[in-house]
Amino acid sequence: MHIHFRTGPMLINVLPFTSIAFQGAVPFGNTFVTEADDVVRYRREILVHAHKGFNPIMSIMLVNKTTPEIVEESFLAGARVLKWIPGGTSTNSKDGVSLLDMKKYYPVFAKAESLGMIVSVHWEAILNFASGKEIPMLYREEAAIQFFVQLATDFPGLKIVAEHITTKEMVKTVEILYGMGCNVAATITSHHPVLTYSDVCDADGNVINPLNYCLPIAKLDQDRLAIRKAMVSGKPYNFYGGDSAPHPIFWKSLKLLKGKSPRAGIFSAPVEIPQQLETFEKEGALDKFEDFHSVFGPQFYGIPLSQETLTVKKETWRVPYEYEGIPIFRGGEELSWQIA
Repeated sequence: MHIHFRTGPMLINVLPFTSIAFQGAVPFGNTFVTEADDVVRYRREILVHAHKGFNPIMSIMLVNKTTPEIVEESFLAGARVLKWIPGGTSTNSKDGVSLLDMKKYYPVFAKAESLGMIVSVHWEAILNFASGKEIPMLYREEAAIQFFVQLATDFPGLKIVAEHITTKEMVKTVEILYGMGCNVAATITSHHPVLTYSDVCDADGNVINPLNYCLPIAKLDQDRLAIRKAMVSGKPYNFYGGDSAPHPIFWKSLKLLKGKSPRAGIFSAPVEIPQQLETFEKEGALDKFEDFHSVFGPQFYGIPLSQETLTVKKETWRVPYEYEGIPIFRGGEELSWQIA
């Protein structure tokens, strides 16, 4: 799964939720992990505070200064993933490569492919490139699909992950590209299958529940149902991708009260497994949970399956509202599964 640990005190607070329950994860450091030295430093910081045996699968960000040489140096330093957040689409992504400039970075993608790296992409387009007008959040993922299709068909051997998919159109696109022989997969979070746009915004697009605000934003109910169906489909190209992204409650709510946008991101790490189990149970697909959660992802990434086990139990509990000042997804609500 991919996740945002941040750095410093925030990392120290949130990392245990993942490193105790998971053998590994793909930590994304937003823009500050862009070169080989960053990879080494960030990996060291994670391992100092992680549970013993935890294996971070390191990444670098695709930014405007990225070159094939930087990619190779970062690979030799331990990076296995090239993370791409197109400029301006998510937190701290202003230096990300624009979708319009994608072809300029084909030598970078070619180098990643030759090294066996994975390109993991947040597929959203902010602007309508024909009119120059801003695209409403509901339609940004769909607007980026044309670029995904182009990259996947131009580099059919390159492993490309469509991160945290949220629309029925993206579900279908991944299915079609996979059927064409492209080396693609999609990750699905714990929160998008249970949220819709109305849980986040009003009819005018104003954020009314900042604790549910993330990017890509939750979509319509037809999209939610489509990603739930993909989640429990048993298809090897659909697997778990957490995208837990913690922010202090100040940044999630207080800025909203000042008339500004809250920070995008949901801290789901404390409830990832219970929330997924609840979704799979409601879909009558508990028998497919392990493949989605623990098998298909490692197989796509080319890493050994974990030999460790984790015990869960069917017992209702109430999710705390926050941890160390960080609001938790579904805080104050009951979940029917928990880690034993």
